[in-house]
Amino acid sequence: MKFLILTPVQGRVRTGNRSTADQFARLLRALGHDTEVAESYAPDVSGAPDVLVALHAVKSCAAIAAVRRTLPRTRIVVVLTGTDVYPEPGPDAIASIRTSDWIVGLQERVRARVPAVARAKLRVIVQAAGEVDASDMAEAPVASGAFDICVVAHLREVKDPLRAAAAARLLPEASRIRVLHMGAVIEERYRSLVEQERDESPRYEWLGEIAPAAVSRTLATSTLSVVSSFHEGGARAIGESVVVGTPVLAARNDAALALLGDDYPGLFDAGATGQLADLMTRAESDAAFLAELHAWTARTAAQFAPEREREAWRSLVAELNETPDRSLLRDVNR
Repeated sequence: MKFLILTPVQGRVRTGNRSTADQFARLLRALGHDTEVAESYAPDVSGAPDVLVALHAVKSCAAIAAVRRTLPRTRIVVVLTGTDVYPEPGPDAIASIRTSDWIVGLQERVRARVPAVARAKLRVIVQAAGEVDASDMAEAPVASGAFDICVVAHLREVKDPLRAAAAARLLPEASRIRVLHMGAVIEERYRSLVEQERDESPRYEWLGEIAPAAVSRTLATSTLSVVSSFHEGGARAIGESVVVGTPVLAARNDAALALLGDDYPGLFDAGATGQLADLMTRAESDAAFLAELHAWTARTAAQFAPEREREAWRSLVAELNETPDRSLLRDVNR
C-alpha cells in the first residue's frame, strides 16, 4: 500500500512530531509499504495515497477534511498528539477524530479523552525507543564529577521546560546536581528566560537544539532525566530515557502515569518546583531510592521495544487491508 504521513511544520525546529513521523515512515517501509512524509498536502487524485497518516488532529484538520471530500477511497489514520486531546479535545480535534477511519493513541490513557462514539476506532501504539549506538557512546563526555540531570524539551509552555532549572535553585549548596537542558526556543518569550537562567544559575546549562545522537549520549551519561510537561500525548523523552537505563523524574500527567505507572516513585505534581527539588535531593543523597528508580525503569523498558511497535503497526495495516472500501467503515464513523 501507499502511505502518506502528514506532519505539520513548526519553523525549522525538529519537533517530536517530526521525529515520530520519520519513525513511522521507517517502520512502514520495513513492512514493505511505499511511504512518504510531507509537511503539507493538497489532495491529488492521480497520486492519491491508499492511506493518509495524519499527525496532529488539530493542525492537520483542514487537510484531513480535504482528503475526505476529494479522495473518498483514501483511508485516514489520525495520530493523536498531546495538544490534540489535553486538556480537552477542541472542535478541530473532534472533527478530525470523527472524520478518521482509525485513531492511534500513544498511551492507554488517551482512550478517556476520545469521544465515546469514536473509541472503537482507537488503537494504542506505544512509541519504541532504540538503544544508543556503541559508536555514539564512544563520543560521550568524560564524567565531570557532577550529578547530571538532563532535560529534553523544546522551550514552549506545555513542556514547562524550566521547571528543573527552578528546582535546582532550591538545592542545598553542597549538592553536585547539574541540569543539562537540550531543546530549541519554540515560543519566543522563553528566549530571554532561558538566557537569564543560563547566565544566573551555576547549576544550569542550556545546550540548545542538538543532534539526536548527542541527545542520546547525554541521556545515557546522565544520572536522571526530568520530563516536566503539563500534558503529553506519548512522551518520547520518557521512552528514550528508559531504554538507556536513565530513570525519569516525571510530572504527574496521563502519559507519565500510563508509561511509568501510578505508583512510580519518581512522580511529582506538574508545576510543583519544591516536590521536584525534593526528588532531586533524595536521588542524590539516598542510594536506596536511586536504586529503586533504576529497578522500576528496568521493569518498564519492554514496552518501548521496537518489535512491539512494529507488530502493533503490522496489526493495524492488516485491518486496513481487510477494509479496502471505506463504505465498510460507515457505521463506526457516525
